[in-house]
Amino acid sequence: MRALRQLNSERGFVLVMALGILVVLSIVGTTVLMYTTSSSRSASSSQSNQVAYALAEGGVNDAASVLVANPKPDVWAGHPTQASPSTITYPNGTVAWWATSVNCSPKTCWRLTAQSTVRNPTGPTAAPVHRTVSFVMRVAKSHTTGSFAGTYIYADGDVKIDGSAIIEEPVIAGGNLDMSSTKVSNVLMSVGSLVSVSGQVQVNNGWVGNGPTTTLTGAISASSSTIPVTDASGFASIGTLKIDDEWMKYSSHTGTSFTIDSTCGAGASLCRGYGGFSASPAASHSSGTLVDGRLTAVHAAQGCAPTACASNTRIYSASPPDATPISFTKPTADEQQMFANAAPGPKSVNTCSGTSPTGSFATFFDNQSTASATLNHSISTAINLTGSTYDCTGTAPDGTTGEIKWDGTTLTVHGTVFLDGDITVGSNLIYSTGSAGATIWTSGNFTLNKAMCASGTTPNCNFSTWDPSANDLGIVAHTFAGSTNGHCASFSSGGKFQGLIYADSGCGTSYAVEVRTGSSLQGLVIANSVHLSGSAGNPSPAIAFLPAGFPGEDKYEVTYEDGSYGG
Repeated sequence: MRALRQLNSERGFVLVMALGILVVLSIVGTTVLMYTTSSSRSASSSQSNQVAYALAEGGVNDAASVLVANPKPDVWAGHPTQASPSTITYPNGTVAWWATSVNCSPKTCWRLTAQSTVRNPTGPTAAPVHRTVSFVMRVAKSHTTGSFAGTYIYADGDVKIDGSAIIEEPVIAGGNLDMSSTKVSNVLMSVGSLVSVSGQVQVNNGWVGNGPTTTLTGAISASSSTIPVTDASGFASIGTLKIDDEWMKYSSHTGTSFTIDSTCGAGASLCRGYGGFSASPAASHSSGTLVDGRLTAVHAAQGCAPTACASNTRIYSASPPDATPISFTKPTADEQQMFANAAPGPKSVNTCSGTSPTGSFATFFDNQSTASATLNHSISTAINLTGSTYDCTGTAPDGTTGEIKWDGTTLTVHGTVFLDGDITVGSNLIYSTGSAGATIWTSGNFTLNKAMCASGTTPNCNFSTWDPSANDLGIVAHTFAGSTNGHCASFSSGGKFQGLIYADSGCGTSYAVEVRTGSSLQGLVIANSVHLSGSAGNPSPAIAFLPAGFPGEDKYEVTYEDGSYGG
């Protein structure tokens, strides 16, 4: 009996224990279920976050692609903004991206930002998942001729040289180099390096290159004012010489020595390390060193006249003259685009103060209203840029801005300016454009008998110190459909200009670019015909990039700015 009672007691204990185990297992099961659910939600949230990040990265990269494909990424007119972003829809979310201009002068920089939106998997009332990614893209613009680099004189047709002309730049012509009327004083100095024509090189008494080669008979130092040589009798009366890697300019010579010119730049500095083609003058040049008065190359498709190139005693080239001109593509000019988007110009919103050169600022850039203005040479009287003082700024329809200002001494020009008439300059001036350069377009002619200098003290431009990368003005006289007027650049006695010239047709029966006796021009010339009776000036340092608005080819390099990524 006692054993039976004990068994009944143990049965109760087993029941209690079973119930306890069941409770524990229920708690564990619930915990596992809650943990599994939480882990699932966490995994879903993490996955959504990764999707959002990937979408944001894709969006900002899409923004970069749009920027790179833009024809003018430095301006990027109508770019998406934070208030009005560009939206991209993907199967698993959306991305909004926009661009903000940030300062990185003198270049242009854009901060591209993309924000993604992805559904939150944790519940229908949960806020969407967002990720934001951004970085900066830098835009570097270069405006080039797209063909032959540097400074040169180019004509579609002939380049004619006579009068007192002395040329110190490369000459490239689609026609002839016409020196048939030249005198012994007309010289294409060897520092110009190149002559390339599709016609003939027609030489009379002038010089193409200024002599053969000779050797030093004694050492010369940086302070030497004479150059002793074996034989100087075969050289032009004036010219340039290359010794080792240094250019020198000479003003006269005897049978056995050259006198180094002392008229370069301000004061009486010797013309050593000449023309921006070398650094400081070499410490010395040893006896026996080659002295070279030749051009680098002469290319004449139709040969030379009146005698063959190879036997012509007035043509000197380091390599034998040949009949294969260099490949050259003339920069094209779009006058309608410039008319429409110059600032200040006929179609821009202009703000002016002072006194207008035309009597009224309403007729300074065009003799028609802004809304009705068309390119037609509407201003009948030549516009004098240096009358009473004035200051005009403008904003073009495409958003570009610019300025032209005359303060009585300095002509300040920024951007591209368009004047629908002839222009002239009535006073000597220094111009200022800044490193970007600037261009003035005329629908007619540009005439100059004053000094228009980038460097120096007027009326004397300093032809040795001009730095085009810091100050560079272009003048464009380009024709237009239906035009009956001339489109030339004419420099008469007293006219001096440092800069760039582009001209299409002559003033009457003359050439598109006329540099007459007593005038000087230093810089780039692109025209359909050129006549040089005056000096082409000292060679300028190579113009690597053209000023804003000058005919040429815009090239853009868009790159990621290191260290700018955020996300």
